[in-house]
Amino acid sequence: MRLPKSQCLKHQLKPPPCYAELAAVEQHEMDLAMFDRFVILTALFTKSSGAQEGAKASKPDASKEVRWEYKWEDTEAAEVHGPYTSEEMLEWQEADFFKAGVFCRKAGTDGPFYSSKRIDFDLYT
Repeated sequence: MRLPKSQCLKHQLKPPPCYAELAAVEQHEMDLAMFDRFVILTALFTKSSGAQEGAKASKPDASKEVRWEYKWEDTEAAEVHGPYTSEEMLEWQEADFFKAGVFCRKAGTDGPFYSSKRIDFDLYT
């Protein structure tokens, strides 16, 4: 015996209204995870290739030093601050200056901004 369509559990369940937003958030989190892997692999490659060449100087070349831009909101209209060195960004992050989180990217790029909570500035110092 089949239940009427109105009594079937399958037809009673509907996705919540924010389902599309949730899916977008999950996709964004996956994108950030990919960015984390990229940052870690880049740092490992940089450190390993530097070890092969030998330590030419104790202080990194200022022209090759990674600099960062940040903004307080992830909107197009938000004011962009910077550039700042990785060391400055790390100090501010450790001092909870970015407690609420900011959105960062490497200076001089047109790429997306990522949450400062997902970036390990220590890898670049």
